[in-house]
Amino acid sequence: AASFKKKMEWFHEDEVPPFASGSDSVWNILRDKFQFRYVGGKYALPLEFAKLSDCPDSFTLDLDLRKFLCKNGIPNYDESKLSVEERTNLQRWLAFANVPVTSHNSIYKLREVNVLAEEGAKELLKEIGFDEVGSEFYHVYTDKMHESLEDVRTYIRSLSDLVPSKEEEGNSQRRNRNKQHKLPLDDDQVLHLRVWAAMSELPLPKFNLYGA
Repeated sequence: AASFKKKMEWFHEDEVPPFASGSDSVWNILRDKFQFRYVGGKYALPLEFAKLSDCPDSFTLDLDLRKFLCKNGIPNYDESKLSVEERTNLQRWLAFANVPVTSHNSIYKLREVNVLAEEGAKELLKEIGFDEVGSEFYHVYTDKMHESLEDVRTYIRSLSDLVPSKEEEGNSQRRNRNKQHKLPLDDDQVLHLRVWAAMSELPLPKFNLYGA
């Protein structure tokens, strides 16, 4: 059985911050502080970033925008423009981008969830192709080595799909462990792994697609 850190976390008492509900919503922060735009019924990055080759022109769904920012960082981000509450709400909203909950149901769905301890996380990571090699972790599907468990944690935090598509795979000879790419975890295990990743204390990425 997976092991947990049994302690009260913020998500047991507070909902995951909403995107567009209330004057202090995440969207108001992105729009008013960092010049994000809503154009033609779609969400768009600040104008000076919209033409970068690796940036989507716009996002139909706020979830798509959220996952992009979780993986790539926020263009124009300047912590000094934010109050402590705004910074906290934005960080929580981004970190939980790939956790299968909404702001409306997060307290209910996460009420029995505890953050995985190290050994519990390793058990689930092994199921999705991460082999422990000394202090490092080799990902058999992408043929990449991660320097530490915390490095894997932030990588999982940014992933939309826990098992990569064939197009995303590396050249590993061992990738046939899961030929059909079916996720070998049940919903409860996925939820615990996602929350463990989202609760990493390492900062979210800085936007770095300049000149891409």
